Amino acid sequence: MARRLPHSEECEKGRGRPRVSGSIPPFSKALMVVPRHWHGLVCRLSGRLNKTHRADDAEARIMDVLRQFRTACETARTTEEVRLYKLCLDAAQREISRAGRGQPARGR
Repeated sequence: MARRLPHSEECEKGRGRPRVSGSIPPFSKALMVVPRHWHGLVCRLSGRLNKTHRADDAEARIMDVLRQFRTACETARTTEEVRLYKLCLDAAQREISRAGRGQPARGR
């Protein structure tokens, strides 16, 4: 008895229709009544549709990674700005402290 291939392999090898068990989606039922000579066309179109879905999924993942990267860059930039503001604040507080004690501020 010959081993049955999964649907995708049957399409690639040009073999007959796959066995179907359990509940069948409406689109699959429609494919079961397609004339035999259209089977190859249906398999090729199905393969192209799968490639399109994979490409769309990959594009969505890339866009998500880009958003995360932009967020990370913005966070790093904001962190650096805060660090610089803290340095300026510390310098200003030292200068105020010196002025409060009556000491002249030193030039740089």
